[in-house]
Amino acid sequence: MPPLPRRPPALCLISLALAAALLAQAPAALKPAVPYSAYDGWRAINGTVLSRDGTWLAYALVPEDGDGELVVRNLSTGVEHRTPRGEKPAITADGRYVVYTLVPTRAARDAARHKTGDKAAGKPQDGMGIMNLATGAVETVDKVKSFALAENASAFVAYRLDAEKEKGKAPEEAGESAHFPKPDEFGSELVIRSLADGQTATVAGVTDYVWSKDGAHLAFAVRSKDHQNLDGAFVWNAADGLAARPRALLSGPGVYKQLAWNEAGSELAFVSDQADASSAAPVFHLYRASGAAAAPVPDVGLPPGMAVSEWGKLDFSRDGRRLFFGIAPRPQPRPKTADDPVQVDIWSWTDAELQPTQAIRAEEEAEQSYRATLDLAGGGAMVALASPAIPELELTPDGHHAVLASDVPYKLAESWQSARRDYYAVNLADGSHRQLISDQPFRAELSPGGQYLLYFDAATYNWHSVRIRDGKDTNLTAGLGVTFQDVDADRPEPQNPYGIGGWSANDATVLLYDQFDIWAVSPDGGNTRNLTAGLGRRRH
Repeated sequence: MPPLPRRPPALCLISLALAAALLAQAPAALKPAVPYSAYDGWRAINGTVLSRDGTWLAYALVPEDGDGELVVRNLSTGVEHRTPRGEKPAITADGRYVVYTLVPTRAARDAARHKTGDKAAGKPQDGMGIMNLATGAVETVDKVKSFALAENASAFVAYRLDAEKEKGKAPEEAGESAHFPKPDEFGSELVIRSLADGQTATVAGVTDYVWSKDGAHLAFAVRSKDHQNLDGAFVWNAADGLAARPRALLSGPGVYKQLAWNEAGSELAFVSDQADASSAAPVFHLYRASGAAAAPVPDVGLPPGMAVSEWGKLDFSRDGRRLFFGIAPRPQPRPKTADDPVQVDIWSWTDAELQPTQAIRAEEEAEQSYRATLDLAGGGAMVALASPAIPELELTPDGHHAVLASDVPYKLAESWQSARRDYYAVNLADGSHRQLISDQPFRAELSPGGQYLLYFDAATYNWHSVRIRDGKDTNLTAGLGVTFQDVDADRPEPQNPYGIGGWSANDATVLLYDQFDIWAVSPDGGNTRNLTAGLGRRRH
């Protein structure tokens, strides 16, 4: 048998080199693609809240698909309580309880979404949970529409049941603590519960309710179709106990809305059409109550054709000297006609919004209101601040200063460019205003102390401040040699700023983000320093 042929060593080396090269070029084994179902298990942290003393942290872990859970953790001891399907937690002021929304299971939500032919069924209703943080024990209540805790008190929780819970239930089934017979769907049952022992009192037909900040008083509104003589605005005093009868501030057929307490809990304000309820187009009035019965506020000082709005939110200034409310065109009765009205949509190229947008916003437009104020200390007339031409009002947290904004002149142009606004300084005493800046695509921000208006100039990509008292405009970032706009944005519109980090006390400085670092800038332009000393830029 002849010997096997031998290749020269050089040829072997060349063959090995070629094989290695081919192997290097061969595609590696592909990893399996991540399926969409994998994303469903990823969980987001929502509704994070910290107890007042910093001991307890509560948050919801919510998956993309499936049922989440509420997590409550003691940051000092590491003790952790978990309960299924809890969201939107609120911790009592004393840090002893967590009250949260109990959402339906994902299976129940999916079943309701795919259900056909039963519109009355609707989506599954939320519930409410109460967790005792000392033990982790949980109690739940079904079909809860909303709940509320007092900001600075911890004895009680108030919650309103969904109206469906009361269907077919006799009034006496509400128990001895019920103060009124059950009305229909106009209102639903309000429950006041002691967190310590679980005792409850109930009130039927409640549409709105609000605690005073100190938890001493709970105000609520009742509206009933079958028992209109029970309609009204009422106050329950916590010191009197659950068996105490609520005190009527104003009663009689009508609608009672927008309940609001002042900071001290010594005065309540609300709006109602009780004085005009029998009219074809009832007009709402503003009411104040500071102990006894509520008294109407004369509608003096409002522009012609305007009246108090049922949709405008009520707010007291922090010191209780001013009350802010909404006004709107005075309601008009519908014309009586023997024929059914014909619905016709007419659009013109001069309309500020396209017809589909107008249709979508029809309800929102019907509930539009404009902010006005009342000087409670001076006893003056009502003062209109916003208007259809300048509809937006931004207040400082203390309610002592404000600016107006309007996108009305640019509505038509929004079809082909980003939204823009003009900004105005406004005098809260008489409603007079003067323009500060115009044609701005980015929202301006009023400083907490009301001394400056901060805005980002889209033409130069610099931050500016405008001093409210005299309108002086100061470029705060020119010459710093860094970019404050999002350089990665590639849309055909001005690039957004990276944002601001907040203000120091007395409007002394504002924190501005550039692409990598944080700057502390005096709004008068007097002092600027890089808080991070360029660390972000060096590490990029």
